[in-house]
Amino acid sequence: MKKLLALSVLLILLSCEKLQDDYCWKCTTFYYERWYADWGDVFEKREVDSTEVCGMTERDASKYEKYHTMPHHIISTCGDRIRWQDCYCVKMEQ
Repeated sequence: MKKLLALSVLLILLSCEKLQDDYCWKCTTFYYERWYADWGDVFEKREVDSTEVCGMTERDASKYEKYHTMPHHIISTCGDRIRWQDCYCVKMEQ
């Protein structure tokens, strides 16, 4: 019984993904820009850019997301235009 339990635990540990393993990722960055017109209308521009990157670990993908994500920030002198971007990486099937 103990041997069966030990074998089960060993199989579970071997099947777990390791953080240092390299994978291919599809990273998508969403770019947003919003501006407010003097007459009250709000305009928004959205763009999407995707790229496939191989040879990255889970930690590398997390850093990639963090580096390519930017919070809301003002890009005009009047404060009526803001820009931000979000990035998400998804592990691709091998």
